[in-house]
Order: sequence, then C-alpha cells, then structure tokens
Amino acid sequence: MFLNFVQLKNILATLKRKEPDNISNIRQVYNQRHRNNKASRGYRNKMQQLLKMLDDNKYVSRYRNYDDEVTVRDIFWTHQDSIKFFNTFSTVLLLDSIYKTNKYRLPLFEMVGVTSTEKNFAVGFSFLKCEKEDNFRWALEVCWSLSDRIGFAW
Repeated sequence: MFLNFVQLKNILATLKRKEPDNISNIRQVYNQRHRNNKASRGYRNKMQQLLKMLDDNKYVSRYRNYDDEVTVRDIFWTHQDSIKFFNTFSTVLLLDSIYKTNKYRLPLFEMVGVTSTEKNFAVGFSFLKCEKEDNFRWALEVCWSLSDRIGFAW
C-alpha cells in the first residue's frame, strides 16, 4: 500500500479491518514506511536518490553546485513530454514561486504553459537556494535551453 501512495491512516484502518486482533498503531506504520524508504534508497543520500528517481522515470534534470562541487545549489527537472508541449505551446509561460513550504524550506519555482485550447501543463519545476534574480534566471535559462526555440534574449 506504501507503493500505491495510500495514506498511512488508511493503511492502519485496512490492517485493523482485515485483522481485528491487530494491535498496531499509527507510529508503527510510520516506522515501517521509514524502514521501507531507507531500504529502497540504500547507500544513496536523499539528493542522490532524487536524481536517480528522476532519471529512472525519464525526467530531464539539471542542477548546479556550490564551489565545493559537492553540495547542490539549485535543481531543475521536467518530463520529456513537457518539453514537447513547451516546444509546441511556448507563447504563454506562467511562473510561480512557493516559498518554504517543503521539508527543506527551499523555494519551489514552478513553470506552467498554456495550450491553444487554454489547458495548463507543467513545463518544469525547480528547487532554488534562495529567491534572487540569479537563481530565477538560471532556472529560466535551463528551461529555455531545453526548447527548440532560438533567438531568445533576456
């Protein structure tokens, strides 16, 4: 059920419904999920796991490091199908930054395109170290570099 993204409280309810004598509690379900995640990650840290999962699921990702060449500063990812949509419908690009709502308290920069039938599609996402012009410029340049368009100037 973990793999199907079932909510943990629903997993516990299902266990108790199938086995009325089960004395498990929600803390045990959380602990088991943590053990499963750790086992699937193996020796990789969380950033290495993210990059592996993006690659495994055919996402295109770019990142830039600090001067130490180890610590990731900004990361951008998009799906191959999103790139195809962006190449077809690149007239309108909506940008939104959600500040410090995730576990690592990093801004999430989201780029959304609009089709000719006024349907939205995700162009790309980026976790940025901070909300400064340089970071946004980098994310937009990476996004634009993945498109077939030429002649774009800042």
